Amino acid sequence: MSTTITPYVLEDPSAVLQRMVNYFQGAPTKITDFNQGSEVLNILSAVNISNYELRQLVDYILQQGYVQTATGDWLDALGVPFGILRKSAIQSTGPLIITIGTALDSDTDIPDGTLLTCSSDLTLFFQTVGDQTLTARSTTLNLTGIATAGGVDGNVAAGVIDTFYVPLEDLTVTNPSAFSEGMDVEDDTPLRGRIIAAGQGSITGSVSWYAAEGSSIEGVHDVGVINNPPIPGYDVELIINGNIQPTPTDVISAVQALFEQSDHEIGGINVLVTSPILVIQNLVISIALMPGFDWDTVTATLRSDLTCYFKGGTTSYGTDFPGLNVGGGFSYMMLQMVIANSLGSALLTFNLSSPSEDVSINPDQAVELGTITLTQTS
Repeated sequence: MSTTITPYVLEDPSAVLQRMVNYFQGAPTKITDFNQGSEVLNILSAVNISNYELRQLVDYILQQGYVQTATGDWLDALGVPFGILRKSAIQSTGPLIITIGTALDSDTDIPDGTLLTCSSDLTLFFQTVGDQTLTARSTTLNLTGIATAGGVDGNVAAGVIDTFYVPLEDLTVTNPSAFSEGMDVEDDTPLRGRIIAAGQGSITGSVSWYAAEGSSIEGVHDVGVINNPPIPGYDVELIINGNIQPTPTDVISAVQALFEQSDHEIGGINVLVTSPILVIQNLVISIALMPGFDWDTVTATLRSDLTCYFKGGTTSYGTDFPGLNVGGGFSYMMLQMVIANSLGSALLTFNLSSPSEDVSINPDQAVELGTITLTQTS
């Protein structure tokens, strides 16, 4: 049975009020006067104010839940899962020349951050960059300036910057050429486009997409994906856990090259490809075997099965293990099960003393199997 869903439409206040009137007119009631100025219409109109405000709120919340209609902070929030952040305003920069009317026999210091403005627009402010010195017997000093605030308003034409905010005796300032590179905070339209691009097909640009694409490179075991890593200039960090540890540099380079291709560049996202920090895990196991079993043969099989658990492969008892993933750690109980299943009928007792509990690691780490120490007990 099919169901027809009527799309939600925000009615205007008059339409909502009319529906209220229609309800009363159709209900068993003695009220018949709904003309302008009637008491019942006044009451319904008063109720309709809060009714309509509630409908407006519902409409607003619905719109902010979708990239196509969200605005402001709501749109910012929708970009976070894809690692897409609104681009901040950028301050304009440009050259400055400070001139002194009469050359002095001593140096004149121009401190970093000396505040400047424009006589034509006193709402614009600029400042000098770095501590500078107008040397003795010199009349001009070339230096760099920067707008105090980001935005295109700081892209002023040549000669516009002409005033020290706090006047300095006998000194004048100008910008010999235009200031440039100033940019406003990214507005909603381009941000929305970058978010949509990052979520193409609800797969491209997602964590699973990065992991799958990175894993397609030969030599890659698995890929950890960290959105918004604490590394300036990067939006996504890919942790490449190689089939060989540590991950070979040529494997890292191949993954980096993949995400630099035009068909893998998404939404202006900068991708950093690195190898995991290896956490060496040594194993210490004491084992008592049943009579009649050869120690060397049994333990060789056990070493092979333990390696399968850590690095991937099929054990002697037929279980396929994919190997440990970056950021995954492992279970103490599972390791005990591997030991027990590998030893099988040869086992009398065993004690796994290292590790002694579950092992957890950070998202940028991977476990590497260290030494396996097996001790025979009676």
